[in-house]
Amino acid sequence: MSNVAPPPADASPEPTDSTDSAPSIPSALTLTDLSASLPGVVTLPGDPGWDAARTPWNLSVDQRPAAVAVPRDVDDVQEIIAFAAASGLQVAVQVAGHGASGSLEGSILVRLSAFTEIEVDAEAKTVRVGAGVKWGEVLPHLDGTGLIAMAGSNPNVSVCGYLLGGGHSWFTRRHGIAAHSIRAVDIIDASGDFHHIDASNHPELLWALRGGTGDVGVVTALELDLYDAPELYGGKLLFHGSLAKRLLTTTAEVARNSGRDLSLSAGVLRMPDIEQVPPPLRGLVVTYVDAVFVGPAAEGADLLAPFLEIGEPMMNTLAPFTIGALSAVSAEPVEPAASRGWAGFAPEASEALIDGMIELVGPTGGEGATFAQLRVLGGALQTGDWSGGVAGGVDEDFIVYALWEGGEEAGPIDATPISRHATDRAFATFLMPGDTLARAYPAAALARLAAVTAAADPTNLFRGNRS
Repeated sequence: MSNVAPPPADASPEPTDSTDSAPSIPSALTLTDLSASLPGVVTLPGDPGWDAARTPWNLSVDQRPAAVAVPRDVDDVQEIIAFAAASGLQVAVQVAGHGASGSLEGSILVRLSAFTEIEVDAEAKTVRVGAGVKWGEVLPHLDGTGLIAMAGSNPNVSVCGYLLGGGHSWFTRRHGIAAHSIRAVDIIDASGDFHHIDASNHPELLWALRGGTGDVGVVTALELDLYDAPELYGGKLLFHGSLAKRLLTTTAEVARNSGRDLSLSAGVLRMPDIEQVPPPLRGLVVTYVDAVFVGPAAEGADLLAPFLEIGEPMMNTLAPFTIGALSAVSAEPVEPAASRGWAGFAPEASEALIDGMIELVGPTGGEGATFAQLRVLGGALQTGDWSGGVAGGVDEDFIVYALWEGGEEAGPIDATPISRHATDRAFATFLMPGDTLARAYPAAALARLAAVTAAADPTNLFRGNRS
């Protein structure tokens, strides 16, 4: 499905509504001068806390920027941009460190953790969030409103980074790709000028920011659409790994027989042999399904009943819940770790694909993938109009994803048991270190994105995680 509309003939992505401008920085200044000018904001190599400051969430990526900056406000961001432009450095932005892909040499790595604004307008069905806000921080603010945001499965991921990268939400089947919930953006451009971007004010930039990873400036805040969902039901069912084939087959069957209000993520997982895991589960291969249903509990329970027919679950957390507890459904790790992986869209959950997932994880020992996962797509992804952003629709019904622990020192990985049954495309937020956006978007969308980026950042000041 192609959702790439050509840019309007008179489109000009260059902002003209600056409300503030960056200071002028003499080109002879050094990073030491910048650090002295912004005490407590800039960390340099050799400073206390340097390694902690530069480390991303995926510990297999060795980031070596020229400096790390944690600006306190817009003025600090503008000063950092002006310094980088004057000194020939680039600016790279990360909040929680997710999506890191390269060394970042020659860049100032900016962490926007101080931008913590959260403002819910339940009547307007919007929420405004600062660039430093994580999903686990904003969702509890929606409890009691009957509204949901297009959140993913992990509470430690920043709202901004996730949405600028497209974002696959628990509610994507119902409302489409998460990036399209972006209503407005506060951004500082390569000249250091501050702008408020929306559909009527620089729409071409808004198109690029909906999935283009935000490499046209430093985004400091987003305004997002919220959606009605007065009732939520779901949770996790965990079974012994010997039932993996039945569970994954059942996942495909339930997906075919349910509407877009039900989202499913199922897989095979080798439980880690660590203290946090109950002794009977340590090192054990299990199979699981995570489910989120928008609607009454009784209706959700009926849809999920086929899973309870495959055997007695080792864990069953299915229950009504509020949006603030969304992350408990998958209960994903939130601590940094070294990992590598592969993801791709799959047209069907074929027997061969399911067998490949089970093969990757393996029944015993510590070899193979840590997990292999199948997420159900379809619904609004296949039927909506996504021409308003670079992140468009997806024709395939599933995305398959596998993860291996450790970095390159752990040896090569072999994803062919699943990759030969899937395409080489995936959501941008599922890409691995070294992957480019060519694995996420078609060529026409990438060409348009490159044109918008070049116009907004003609000196290539901003450096993203993906080329």
